[in-house]
Amino acid sequence: MRRFLTVLACCALLLVPAASAARLGDGGGAPKSGASSKLSWAQAQIRYVVQHGLMAKTVASFRADDPLTQGELATLVGGLTKRPAATVANKAAPVTVRQLDARLVRALGLADAAATFGANARAAGLAVPSRFGTETVARLLGLRTNHPAAQDTSSSFRATR
Repeated sequence: MRRFLTVLACCALLLVPAASAARLGDGGGAPKSGASSKLSWAQAQIRYVVQHGLMAKTVASFRADDPLTQGELATLVGGLTKRPAATVANKAAPVTVRQLDARLVRALGLADAAATFGANARAAGLAVPSRFGTETVARLLGLRTNHPAAQDTSSSFRATR
């Protein structure tokens, strides 16, 4: 799971609902010095989370290609919710997209809504995966987004579900 997905989710959590479109725009220009040019599509979001003291001290020190760890996610959710970070058994373990969705949905207090999505889909006869509810809520709220289609084949953008 790459950090840029988390950046997008953090931006959405910080901005939900009203101001997101205005603040998450292009941000203008090329990536700042030291930032990876292959991440130019997410530079505005990276700058935003850095400005809010999340995930890195500077844009140049943001490690977009590093996997997000359970410990980092716990710290991040604690910072977003203004609560102490949750205790994590294995802080170095990587975070999956499924785990990211679930943590963010819970942080927003929307676990019941996610469960309702899953239950209603199953009641309608659909065979949906267990992650269906949290993924649906995360996507509907814009808590995460897919990377640009042109980068679909890049191994640095693959995540474990």
